[in-house]
Amino acid sequence: MTTLWDRWNSWRTSRSTVLPPGAVAVNPGEVRAKINQAYDKGRHDEASRHRSHPIINLALLLIAAVGAVVVFYAVREGSFSRGGAVVDSKLAVAASSAGPALANAASTAVPTIENAAAKADAALKTDSQIAADKTKALAAKVDKPN
Repeated sequence: MTTLWDRWNSWRTSRSTVLPPGAVAVNPGEVRAKINQAYDKGRHDEASRHRSHPIINLALLLIAAVGAVVVFYAVREGSFSRGGAVVDSKLAVAASSAGPALANAASTAVPTIENAAAKADAALKTDSQIAADKTKALAAKVDKPN
């Protein structure tokens, strides 16, 4: 006795698909793979067109931050002229304190760099001396007759 399921499967597998003239049979899995591939390629192309540089982004962020600070002081002081005066005074204080700090950092950095250069030079001389000693020992073994 055949079940309804068996009859359905036999009908489904036995029927022939008639294509109109000029039509091509396609595999749905292949079509889906090609669509996904084209979609991924389009996303990649669009992302490459909108690529930005991190230094440019940083510069824009800094400019926006400065603009936000100026607007903040303008709102706080009641006008852009008084807000600008506050910003100018803050910049003057920062510049006067940054000069000595920068000079101090430079004066401490020079001896540190000179010390590191002397240590590197000593290590290089030591390595060169070890290599020269090994070369002399190897040459002595080669020159020594058996």
